[in-house]
Amino acid sequence: TIIANVTLYTGRRRIQYIQVNRLWNIVSLPVTPIDSLKTNIFPTAISDAYTFEENYNAQDSLREGLGYWLKFDSIHTIGIDGYRLSTDTVDVLEGWNIVGSLSRAVPVGIVSSIPSNIITSEFFSYYRGYQMSDSIYPGKGYWVQVDRPGKLVFSATYYAQTKITKSITPSTFNSLTIADDDGFSQTLYFGKESFDRQYKNKSSLPPKAPMGGFDVRFSSGKWIEIIPDNNGQHREYPIEIQSSSLKITLTWNIRSEDNSKYQIQIKEGEEFLLSNEGKLTLTLEESESRIFKLIIRDSGIPKRFELHQNYPNPFNPVTIINYDLPVASYVTIKVYNVLGNDVVTLVNGVQDAGYKSVQWNAQHIPSGVYLLKIEASSLGNVNEKYNQIRKMVLMR
Repeated sequence: TIIANVTLYTGRRRIQYIQVNRLWNIVSLPVTPIDSLKTNIFPTAISDAYTFEENYNAQDSLREGLGYWLKFDSIHTIGIDGYRLSTDTVDVLEGWNIVGSLSRAVPVGIVSSIPSNIITSEFFSYYRGYQMSDSIYPGKGYWVQVDRPGKLVFSATYYAQTKITKSITPSTFNSLTIADDDGFSQTLYFGKESFDRQYKNKSSLPPKAPMGGFDVRFSSGKWIEIIPDNNGQHREYPIEIQSSSLKITLTWNIRSEDNSKYQIQIKEGEEFLLSNEGKLTLTLEESESRIFKLIIRDSGIPKRFELHQNYPNPFNPVTIINYDLPVASYVTIKVYNVLGNDVVTLVNGVQDAGYKSVQWNAQHIPSGVYLLKIEASSLGNVNEKYNQIRKMVLMR
């Protein structure tokens, strides 16, 4: 959410107020400043001002038309003294550029270029992670990619009516959102070639934030992975996470109905199924890898019954339980304490064949050792039965 900017007019000169967020921001000058020194415009910044030209470069002075990375220790409002900026022409190089803003919001659809049609990406803002933006808002900076050197032309003759950036997302894709304990998050999308193709050529993310700022992306540098429609294939898509937090939350929404098995691998031997909608919180060790793997198997139906070990284990208080059904079955999954007392029933009913997952939130259950038991009976063969018990540890 972008807070509406407040402007105090004094003829053509004004003080324009912009809000900055804790930690990294991409900011710009919404006015032609009276004083261009970074230390005077943004006195509360706790980092250098970084612009981008193939690499990040620290700048002592800021100028209109460009965007800058700046870091702050809290959310607060800053007033910038200068003269109204209603049009601007900005030089851009081939590849990614950070551009600035005007004194009014401008829809990205009216940003033109010289030569024409050189823009090859969406416009990305940074608010606790990268987001596509439908408008250029005063005081914010935006990443944009072009396919050759040229100029971008901004004009506030027409301006955005809304002060809140609309969500622009590929709604037909599966999604995986990764968030840290500082409130930063990034959503990645994935789906078969038969999904919405309008994003196929606009699937790359801008360069990572400087100096360890939060970032999540596929290792390919993309925020969307389009998966070939070849059946019977096993594919892995590494996901790189850059965060200073050790607590990571994964939230997913699987829309696919293509018999694919989607799993996330935290580390070797620790995989869990992504199905329907779900959420999982992980506490990582300093030494643990920040590269997860999205694993996609076009395997259709499992070959055998299987109750997998819950993950994480030990857990506090949420854990994920994966199980496989080779045939349609009546399934019961229960949790017992070590005395054999029934604690909770997680599944009780008929289910189709496939890879399954259930989550247990033991928020109101005391710490201890618990037994997880599955009983499954084939609907088509009364003699085909399966039961398995696994040990779980709830540790607070």
